[in-house]
Amino acid sequence: MVYKDAEISALVTTNLGDYKTTNIRFSTQDVGTAKLSFYLFKDGVPLPLSAVTAKIVMAMADGSRFVKDVTIVDKLAGQAEYVLTSDEIKHYGPVKASLNLYYHNEQSLAVVRFTFEIMQDLIDYNIAPTAEYYIEQFEDLKDSVETIVEELQEKFSNLDNVETKAGAQAKADAVQANLDTHAGNKSNPHAVTKTQVGLGNVSNDKQATKTEFDLHVDDEIKHITNTERLNWNASQGKVDSHVARTDNPHGVTKAQVGLDKVDNVQQASKTEFNTHNADSIRHVAQADKDKWNGSQIYKITSDDGQHLLGMASKDLFTELASKRTTTFYSNSTTTNQPPVTSSFRGFQIGQDNIGEVLAMGNDGSTWRVTNSNGWKTWRRLITNEDFEAVTWQNVTLKNGAAASERTFQYAKWGNLLLLRGHITATREVVCGSIPSDRVPTNGAVVMIPVSGTSGYSKLILFANGDLKLSGLHSNNDSAVTGYYMDTVIPLN
Repeated sequence: MVYKDAEISALVTTNLGDYKTTNIRFSTQDVGTAKLSFYLFKDGVPLPLSAVTAKIVMAMADGSRFVKDVTIVDKLAGQAEYVLTSDEIKHYGPVKASLNLYYHNEQSLAVVRFTFEIMQDLIDYNIAPTAEYYIEQFEDLKDSVETIVEELQEKFSNLDNVETKAGAQAKADAVQANLDTHAGNKSNPHAVTKTQVGLGNVSNDKQATKTEFDLHVDDEIKHITNTERLNWNASQGKVDSHVARTDNPHGVTKAQVGLDKVDNVQQASKTEFNTHNADSIRHVAQADKDKWNGSQIYKITSDDGQHLLGMASKDLFTELASKRTTTFYSNSTTTNQPPVTSSFRGFQIGQDNIGEVLAMGNDGSTWRVTNSNGWKTWRRLITNEDFEAVTWQNVTLKNGAAASERTFQYAKWGNLLLLRGHITATREVVCGSIPSDRVPTNGAVVMIPVSGTSGYSKLILFANGDLKLSGLHSNNDSAVTGYYMDTVIPLN
């Protein structure tokens, strides 16, 4: 049988991740020939598939969904495969798929999520596939049917409450009768108040009649005339004239009004005083005093902002021992300075016999030393740029090993050994070597993928720096064309 075989390798880890984008493309005419081949690994070795059922789930572009059993090809080598059916291959467009394992002890495992595409062949352009939803078990069908029945029952549950024409007319007549009775009720059925009619300020007292009001207006005994008013005002004129004087007619002194101690100078107004009193910029608060009283009493720079101490031709540790906090500068002639050849400057923070010093060289390096009952060794602070800069060196190839697609190289990055490249080599003999200080103390063993087919070989790193390929597990040993040496190995 001829197949279009799409290989998918998957490492079982705790990080399933997003859908893995693949280059797999089938055609709607690949009927019975579109095959997905799975190679499963865990911890660098094939994943055993004994006592397990594998299922593939495929979500098609038109909304169809299929859940099918996957054929286990090799239980020990972790190989399985699935051939798309003639119904499935007609659902063209991008496909999301996942592979899950169901063990007989009721454990399950999500292995890999990936995408592939089914291209519509020209001969199928007038064919539109019907959306399908694959029901894996009868219980799924049962649940779907029960849901539909519950929805129908809910829709028809209120049919008994539908109103008839005769019943509606009877209710309308009863409402009209109640309305007529209410309209004829003159006893304030809504309990309207005087406030609601705009008389909330009127007391419930008897009012005078217009006749009574007119008699009171005409009563000349109770009221005065204009002539009487003029006569009385004229007699009061002298009093009014005296009262209107503002020139201190009685010669009152400041002592008599209780102000004999006050100088005759302009005073600030109460508004001016309040404005000044509230000025928080000109005045000091208790919080300001507390902050200033609690501030540092040792200078860290000179009054002009320069370094406080000059360390040229001096002993750095001796000079700093007498300081708690200070800044300093030297032109690289200082004893016990950081291991730099350029000028440097620094900052000390601490207390008696305890603290630390930071020094920055003009060459861009930064150094740190601590004093805990004695000065320790200078340590350089590594920057992101220092750490991320990787220097690659070529691996020394041996016994006929040769670089193929990419040069075989190594690099030390922090506590990691990095390898990269592609070589051809003979297994079971030393194929190359790197310096012994670049490998783990007790050596290491990692799995290396092969080229030409799917599979792995072991790469053994000996403590002396030698490297050897050992063993082979692949789909077709005779098809192996080389080894991808791309891997990362912890150094401790």
